[in-house]
Amino acid sequence: MSEEQQYQGDRWTTQSKSILESLGWLQKGDSNFDIQCTNKSKHGKDNRSRIHPHGVDLLFQYKDPYARENKNIIVESKHRKWNGISTSTIQSFVTQVFDTIECTNVSKELREIECIGVNTALIMIWCNEPENFNNEDFNGYLKAINIRAKKNPITIYIASNYHILRWCSVIDAKNKLVSENERDFKTYYPADNFSGGRSTAVREEHATLPVLFSKYIFAKSTRTIDSYGIIQSLKVHHVFYFAEPTYNELLFLYSCLSQIQFEDADILSIFFYGNVSTYRVYIEDFKRKIEHDLQRNGSPLKIEIKYMVVFSDVPESYAHDER
Repeated sequence: MSEEQQYQGDRWTTQSKSILESLGWLQKGDSNFDIQCTNKSKHGKDNRSRIHPHGVDLLFQYKDPYARENKNIIVESKHRKWNGISTSTIQSFVTQVFDTIECTNVSKELREIECIGVNTALIMIWCNEPENFNNEDFNGYLKAINIRAKKNPITIYIASNYHILRWCSVIDAKNKLVSENERDFKTYYPADNFSGGRSTAVREEHATLPVLFSKYIFAKSTRTIDSYGIIQSLKVHHVFYFAEPTYNELLFLYSCLSQIQFEDADILSIFFYGNVSTYRVYIEDFKRKIEHDLQRNGSPLKIEIKYMVVFSDVPESYAHDER
């Protein structure tokens, strides 16, 4: 590996770390560390036993709001040109992570930092030629990956430019809200209807992996308004919206809000992402209809329509390690 490749790889690891920390994740240990391989014959290549330990770019932890326990996530940050991304390269990343996770659960290094039990990984694949990135082709590569059967399930999430830039937009929107007059901003997790009542709705500082890969991200905050010396606190509920904003899809979203106790607020703020100019007529008509229904029912809820910044590249600020 050339010095330039090494520099770009380390830079992307720093950027990945900064993004995940901005999403509320807690880093465990250091960046770019090794764990010993405990299955050298199985994890070797070409019928030869493995010589080197497993390298780990990053290790993070967050609290699973439904399982009510800490989840440990191995994060691999991969930095490639577009022609260097294919089914075979993604397959090699997945195999690498599978092998690493198999050894993490007996790792002395991880036990010492209280990371017992690792069955989840996130592979952040960044195409450093964003103008050439093709999400449809990338998804085609993913569909062709061969996932080997495992006795103990391992979950691997794969993020591309498509997902990573969405996360940057959410972080940007949140930071702007907090810098203005919003406080106590937290991700909202509705009650789990499939848990038999064991899980109640909660708010957390972080966004979990299932949330980050979903069509909607829910959050709550408090907005402080100073009106002629009278301080007023308003409950604001936020929806970060990544689905296609057709009229029916918007109505479906709104129909779901009452099921997750999300209408009990002073303001409902919906953030749209991407080039939605062709859907403006649907968005405005949806807002008009909901406001009319709210007024007719005597509800004080106000609707705000906002638009997230769409980044073409990861913001430069994420390239610097604050430590």
